[in-house]
Amino acid sequence: MLARRECPNCREAGRFARHAVYRKYHFSAGIEILRVRCGACLVTHALIPSFSLPGTSIGTEEAEAYLIARCDGVSRSKAAGALRAHGMSEGYPKQLEHMFAAAVQIGKALL
Repeated sequence: MLARRECPNCREAGRFARHAVYRKYHFSAGIEILRVRCGACLVTHALIPSFSLPGTSIGTEEAEAYLIARCDGVSRSKAAGALRAHGMSEGYPKQLEHMFAAAVQIGKALL
């Protein structure tokens, strides 16, 4: 798996070595996240599974469904049905929208 991965920082392939492991939540379940270090540029990276949205404890599918519903004009409360089914609080959708808006602003600043 690591032998073919390309470093997002320097683009060298096959230079990753295991560095550490940490735990994060995917909804209420704890999952392990592998950290690797590039042997070429010495930058560390977390290999977060595609089903888990980085920086949050929710899944990528649920986040995408929420955003699509909101773009389609669905209320925050109705769009958050899947998030609440996984135990997220009533206030979490608003917090999530603020996190997404901040991420968009950062992306715009980088471009």
